[in-house]
Amino acid sequence: PAQPEAAATPAATPAVAVQRGTGQHILVVDDEPALVRVTMKHLQNLGYQVTGVNSAAEALQALHGQPERVDLVITDLTMPDMNGIGLARALHELRPNLPVILASGFDGAKTAAADQPPNIRMLLQKPFSAASLAKTIQSVLAV
Repeated sequence: PAQPEAAATPAATPAVAVQRGTGQHILVVDDEPALVRVTMKHLQNLGYQVTGVNSAAEALQALHGQPERVDLVITDLTMPDMNGIGLARALHELRPNLPVILASGFDGAKTAAADQPPNIRMLLQKPFSAASLAKTIQSVLAV
């Protein structure tokens, strides 16, 4: 049977405009290598320079001697050895104005982050889309 033309064509969903980066350097820190790779790919597609590491110790080593080369750090909240809040504190001592975005899959992350250092600018709920990642980054870097 013939279908009406309107039913045969799926409704077009409007594309959401995503602001692109202009080469800012973002450090991604997560103890799950697959999440680092996916986040790095999203960020590179958005026009950012990206470095990815799998621990807070690696993040601090990457910034050793050149903390000004990074514009933003996105770190997982829960990692072994040093969590995201501990990393943000260490980064605050190294470079107080370096903004940090905490990423967490736990709903209670806001409670866990109650005593956070001032360089933590936002909490990004996992899993996140490329669009929500872009929006969060633009919000933090615009300040």
